[in-house]
Amino acid sequence: GSDCCFLVFDVTSASSFEGLEKWHKQLFLQIEPGEDGPFPVAVIGNKTDLEKREVSTEQGEEWSRLHKAEYFETSAKAATNVQEVFEWAVRAVLRN
Repeated sequence: GSDCCFLVFDVTSASSFEGLEKWHKQLFLQIEPGEDGPFPVAVIGNKTDLEKREVSTEQGEEWSRLHKAEYFETSAKAATNVQEVFEWAVRAVLRN
């Protein structure tokens, strides 16, 4: 019954980024994409307010591009780009 999905990882943790593959596969085992277009997925690199980054913006963008997902970087703590993610989700759901 979902209309879109957020896959969130911690940019300071390479292992959380590596987990995206598992979560992405699980997602597509569970959903039944509609005929109106691709199922909207956003990949979100969180904790950009921290300095010890292990996953680059380029890595996140590349993974997202290969998996036909939208990429965002956020800081939930600083509220950076959080609103943009939800605005994207609303637009994506309304399109489908």
